[in-house]
Amino acid sequence: SNYKYSVNNAFDYSLKSNKIDFKHSGYTSPETIILVNDNRETVKNLSDYSTHYFSPDAQFIALFKYKTSEIYLYNITSGKMIALPNSKGTNAVSFSSDSRNISFCNNSIISIADMNGKIINQFSYTSDRILFGLTNLDYTGDNNYLRLEKEDSFSLFDIVHKKPIRTFSKKLVKNLVVSPGNKHILITYIVQYNFKDDNSNYDGNTTILYDINFNLEKILYSGCSDFFFTPDGKTLAGYEDDKIMRWNVDNIFNEQKNYRSL
Repeated sequence: SNYKYSVNNAFDYSLKSNKIDFKHSGYTSPETIILVNDNRETVKNLSDYSTHYFSPDAQFIALFKYKTSEIYLYNITSGKMIALPNSKGTNAVSFSSDSRNISFCNNSIISIADMNGKIINQFSYTSDRILFGLTNLDYTGDNNYLRLEKEDSFSLFDIVHKKPIRTFSKKLVKNLVVSPGNKHILITYIVQYNFKDDNSNYDGNTTILYDINFNLEKILYSGCSDFFFTPDGKTLAGYEDDKIMRWNVDNIFNEQKNYRSL
């Protein structure tokens, strides 16, 4: 984002004579949500909408309409508010990384719209219930895939070929991501380790790098649970509460010790 705009709760206050301390302060009632610029000037009153998401280029905001959960797309530059068609009851929404498209899911249908609100693609899979109960969706792999999340599972969806690839239980998998260039799939598994000294167990993670057809390429032993690729796909980073590690993807298959601790 460009840090020029923010969405805030309006604040009702009056100052004491020194103009520093509050005589009275509190959130407005009813609640007022406003878009402000970096000069603290109000750009748009958004009180009729609840959850909001900025596009990666900070030119658009996706807004959920109160009560109906319809999705509206607000163009910050033009001030135009666009209602996305057939979006009532939407439960998940995501911008593509290049800010050219927006995806949303409702009634077991995934819709992809351009930034003018025109639907350019739709997918419906009611037979295998893969889209029922979605809690989140995210673009991955050069925006050619969607990572679909439910309460109990992750699924990888191929946008180009319009089909689900594979579903993973959250009891076994913590996360999955496709690399830029669509060459690799990284999956973080939940595993249990055993201490031989006292025969105690503890939960941990093992991360496996696959090619795009799920052929195993490399097992990464790092103790990290969350990973991401840099936008150029050349570096892989992993992090945990007490560590950050990175790998050079080109060298990851050639080196015995192929990571650096930051």
